[in-house]
Amino acid sequence: QSTWGFSTMAAATFWCLLAAVFHLAQGLTVVAPPELAGRHIHASIMGKFFGPRSSFAVNGTAKLFLGNHCHKIKEDFSGLILVYRIQEQSSCSFEDKYLNFVEAGAIGVVQSSTFPVPGMVFNVHDGDKGKRTKHLSTVFLETNEDVFAPVLSILMDNYKIEHANDKKKEVTQVILYLTPDRNDFEELFAAWWYIIPIRIVLPIIFGFVAIVAAKYFVVTWRGGDNLMKRTKLMTFGVESVTMALLCFFCAAQGFFGSDFLPYPAIWFFGTGFFGWSMFCTTLVALFYRCLNNATRTLTHVHFSFI
Repeated sequence: QSTWGFSTMAAATFWCLLAAVFHLAQGLTVVAPPELAGRHIHASIMGKFFGPRSSFAVNGTAKLFLGNHCHKIKEDFSGLILVYRIQEQSSCSFEDKYLNFVEAGAIGVVQSSTFPVPGMVFNVHDGDKGKRTKHLSTVFLETNEDVFAPVLSILMDNYKIEHANDKKKEVTQVILYLTPDRNDFEELFAAWWYIIPIRIVLPIIFGFVAIVAAKYFVVTWRGGDNLMKRTKLMTFGVESVTMALLCFFCAAQGFFGSDFLPYPAIWFFGTGFFGWSMFCTTLVALFYRCLNNATRTLTHVHFSFI
């Protein structure tokens, strides 16, 4: 059942990717250097709780930031647009990153991500639903790293020149123009073909599994006391609890589909609990497979004597 859930989410993301491909790219326009001037790149707003969502136009010089954005930034980046590449093992939330860039004076922030469709964390928050961030004026966008590669390459060269103190080489000025663009996931999360499989069908499956696991837990509890009983009790108990919680999680949250839960809770339910449920499902399947094989062996021995 967990594999089915991930497959459904992957299918929904695929349709979102098609929507992103066939719509006019906006959000980020390259003003300079001349060889890239006029290029439009799809860059959606990072989330609805980070700065302005619409009616903004930011024009400024872009710089690449390769420092630790989870700590207070010591450099002064007043009036600049900061570009950073997403770090897989980031130790802070998106709100903390955003606030660190704001305190450094950035007028815009662009996250370069490897995810094909930017903006999946549209509903992400730390638990206060943007009380610290949504009123700020710094624009926070996300774009795909492959599409943004030509600009990113120039920014990387500029970074190397600046930090090497090579006066013989000149920095290539990169100017970006940031404007509002639609977030494809905002439309995805409101679409019936996402709501029905992820927030209706999947919770029903998880709820049914939780009830069945609870039933077998009670049946096993009434049996004799042995090592196999304790193993089965642990398995059915964990399975019933994780499936019940995942039922609630998918119905209320839908894996980034709403702002009901904070970001840490989403990853806790969406990774750890799916892992526990898959482990227990596999363990139960192995047990009953062994039981079925043992039953077949006993049946064969019985008929052999007959």
